[in-house]
Amino acid sequence: MTKLLLFGLVKRDAAESVLPLAKSWISPPHAQLLPENSGSVEYDPTERAFHVQRNADAPGKSLDIRLEGSPEHPLVNPVLVVDHWSAPARVQVFAGGREIEARPRIGIEHHPEGDWLIVLLECIAQQEVRIALEPAPK
Repeated sequence: MTKLLLFGLVKRDAAESVLPLAKSWISPPHAQLLPENSGSVEYDPTERAFHVQRNADAPGKSLDIRLEGSPEHPLVNPVLVVDHWSAPARVQVFAGGREIEARPRIGIEHHPEGDWLIVLLECIAQQEVRIALEPAPK
């Protein structure tokens, strides 16, 4: 049996700010790669991250990920783990049809079977969000 807990300290008047974070973890938004046949996205609550598994012909290509945020399924500082991506990336985040500032933190994690791109986005949304990843020039 696995038990996951979210705990920490907040000021009394800031307790409501923890609710969206807890909802985003317990009931994350549905995620999907675009186009739909390019791979899959699964949420891992133990890492609080969306794992992106691309089809074999996808490495090196751009990715579009749609996260269907809502008040019941908010998006709070999402993390993306993209398999078989070893280059720096350029990240754009769109909400409501407009690009939003999300200040990405990007890293590469090395594994024997291939490198993973790790992206942390500093953003909070209760609407559909689209994340565009593309290889950045070296």
